[in-house]
Parts: sequence; structure tokens; C-alpha cells
Amino acid sequence: MKRQIRNLAALLAALLLAACTLPGFQAEPSLSPIDQAATIVAGTLQAGGISTSVAGAAQASETPAPPTATTKPSLYINTNGAKCRGGPGPNFEEITSYSTGTTVDLIAKDTADGYWLVKDPSSGNSCWVQVQDSSPGGSFELLPEVTPQAVSQSAPGRPSRGNWNYSCDNTTLTMLLGWNAPTGTVNGYRVYRFGTLLADLPGSTTSYQETIPFTYGSNMSYAVEAFNAAGAGPQVTWEFTCP
Repeated sequence: MKRQIRNLAALLAALLLAACTLPGFQAEPSLSPIDQAATIVAGTLQAGGISTSVAGAAQASETPAPPTATTKPSLYINTNGAKCRGGPGPNFEEITSYSTGTTVDLIAKDTADGYWLVKDPSSGNSCWVQVQDSSPGGSFELLPEVTPQAVSQSAPGRPSRGNWNYSCDNTTLTMLLGWNAPTGTVNGYRVYRFGTLLADLPGSTTSYQETIPFTYGSNMSYAVEAFNAAGAGPQVTWEFTCP
């Protein structure tokens, strides 16, 4: 074995000397003389049926890595009735809403407010979907971050009572709330029963009706507030007891 190693070292030295001194020989610019000699030795050994990793390493270093594949960013809607608003927040106007399973194109993200900016497939306009209503796919990590502009308007005033009525028996209550639009810009209305949110309605809606199980003689309390990008205004309330 020692004799074979000495013979291989002698062969390597001879090839290195030949690579540097033979007339007409042009050195490979990307390899040092030692690397050139090692490559020649590897080729000689392979020709003789002896396995070596030198040639394989040289070939691997010359093969470029394939480019990283990217896919179009998209957003899968996982909440039925998910709202797409005119800005990244619950007080912006509702542009449209999506059913579960809808997929839309992603444009940008507002990580601080927890919203995705998407392209609505029906209108081609952009609107904002809340993070918890959806799941991103594709190369969404590459999306730009956006910072919404400061709101210059004021919150709307208090709605006034419009036509309203109710009917109740021993088991059910049917309630119809009606109100008039307040002063200021209105993006929508929120309806509450005993402080619990019942509905988030567009700004063009000025009524709400529901039928619920009811215990005769119970007290009831409803409230409605208007909102815009600046926030929610004061509430108008209804309180009554079925006789």
C-alpha cells in the first residue's frame, strides 16, 4: 500500500510539472495548477477503473443550482361571510364579502393591523380581509408591507330612532328595529342585544329584524351605533318588557 501511495504521489508531481512546462499547453483559468493536476489524476484513475470523487466534485462545482420556484400569492377564505373592507380595520366600509372556500389574489399585507390586501375577482378593485378569516398560500412572504394613511374624518353622530315594533308570546319575541342615519360619514352600523354584537351592517341599511326564543315577562335591551374609519359614534338604545 505504501508503494502505491508513493507511485501516485510521483505521478501527481510529474503531471503538475508537465502542466506548467509543456509547450502549447494553456492553463484552465478557473483552476489552480494543483487542481488541474488533481483533475488529470482523477481522469487517469477513472480510465483505469479506479473510483475517485475528484472529478465528481469538480463537475458539481460547475453545475449551477436551479432557481428557487415561486408561486403566485393567494388567499383562501375559511370564514363564511368574511368581509372585505375599504381599509385595514373593522370600521372601514364593507366592499364585499366572501363565502368559505373562495380564493382571491394577494397584493400586500398590513402585519401591524392583521389584514391582507387582496384583489376582488368580481370588480377588480382592492380591499382588505382580516387575517383570522383566511389562510395565505404561495409566495406570500415576499408581499410588500403597507402602512395605511392617517384618518382625517370624525366619528359619526348618534342615529335617531325610526319605525320600530315588537311582538311576543310565551315562547318567542319578534323585534324590528328602525333608525335614521346620523350626521357625518357612515361606513356601517352595528346592532347589539344586551351588549353582544348581533350584526355588522352596511351603511345603506337602517333596519334590523330578528325572532328569538323568549320567556314571557323578560326585559330586553337593544342598541345601534354608526361607524366610519375614525371609529364608532354614540349608540341609540331600545329597552322594553313584554307585558
